[in-house]
Amino acid sequence: MPGNTPNLNLPYPLPTEPVAQGADAIKALALSLDGLAPGAAHYFRVHKTATQSIATGTLTAVTWDAELYDPDNGFTSANPTKYFFPRVGLWYVRSTIIWAAASAGDRGISLHTSGGPYISGAKIPFPATAGVQAIVGCEGIWKVNALGEWVEVMCYQNTTNPLNLVSSDGTLGINAEFSAFLIGLA
Repeated sequence: MPGNTPNLNLPYPLPTEPVAQGADAIKALALSLDGLAPGAAHYFRVHKTATQSIATGTLTAVTWDAELYDPDNGFTSANPTKYFFPRVGLWYVRSTIIWAAASAGDRGISLHTSGGPYISGAKIPFPATAGVQAIVGCEGIWKVNALGEWVEVMCYQNTTNPLNLVSSDGTLGINAEFSAFLIGLA
């Protein structure tokens, strides 16, 4: 009698069956497909409600303090800069940050995973940002190979003084946010 996945009831052979060669691989495939069942979506979205001061010339992790949704609990207040992927697969990741107005300097954003690999980034150079807020965003697709991998938003500015990240542009309704969702199997 075969085993079955909990959501889609996909069958897979048990190790005791004559076709057991490859049973572990078949079971792993069935379970990964089962996680993509309707109602089993994997996603999260957080945003900022507080200002964060960023030192000049330093790559800094962005902190997030308001969870909008996270059914897999990959984001926690104990690690307010990171999202821990709850499933292996291909993930679409994006973020938008908003810099306070400054009269000089570049502003940037990038997405980093598990201690360093870089997904995507963007930079707005001076003078494009002189004296106005700078809204900077980036996005990318990341292949998660193992549970425990994480992603975080890093930012950089070189205005010669600390500069704040703010929660909203105050005009258009654009908020600083960070989100991801599973788009397919790895």
